[in-house]
Amino acid sequence: LVAACRSVLERKSRLLDERLAARGVDLQAPWRFNEVCRRRFARYDLRGWALSDAIFTESLLLWSAAPWLPFVRSVLGDDVKELWRGVVDNRPGSETQGWHRD
Repeated sequence: LVAACRSVLERKSRLLDERLAARGVDLQAPWRFNEVCRRRFARYDLRGWALSDAIFTESLLLWSAAPWLPFVRSVLGDDVKELWRGVVDNRPGSETQGWHRD
């Protein structure tokens, strides 16, 4: 599962690079779109389209059978709801990011 997720995200990372280049986005400047934003140099937060492939939407190990779910429910309660999920695309040479809640 991890290898499959990584393969999809590597493909999405290349697609992100292509789309940013096509739009002429300055990668040195801060920028934000609905489903991707630049946190620091070479560090991108991805949501939505980046996680829309079947491996992310259909794998029970990422949903109802997720190994972390019992812990989450024990801390937050049985009626816990996921609000969003994403992935950080942290590229070589990226800057460290300051602490924040997630």
